[in-house]
Amino acid sequence: MGSASAMESIDRVLEAHGEEIAADYKQELRAFVAAVLNNPDATVNISLGNNVYAIEVFYDLVQDGRIIDTLQGPDIDVDTLAGDYPDCDVSY
Repeated sequence: MGSASAMESIDRVLEAHGEEIAADYKQELRAFVAAVLNNPDATVNISLGNNVYAIEVFYDLVQDGRIIDTLQGPDIDVDTLAGDYPDCDVSY
């Protein structure tokens, strides 16, 4: 799928289901924050992954050395990376 087609597809989903998607993510965020607050012995670690055109960000709730919950954070897109890290010659 080309980038223009992908963008148009995403626009259609956002128009038709944007409020529903936002509500789902709000619920997920609330549950994650509640888990953090209710686990004083837990810590939050950040893990990063390469998703071709972006860095994926994940918040891992860790207790006793194991991940007990994960919340996906915002991706950092390639254009942002190019602006923030010019020493890395980011391109696509």
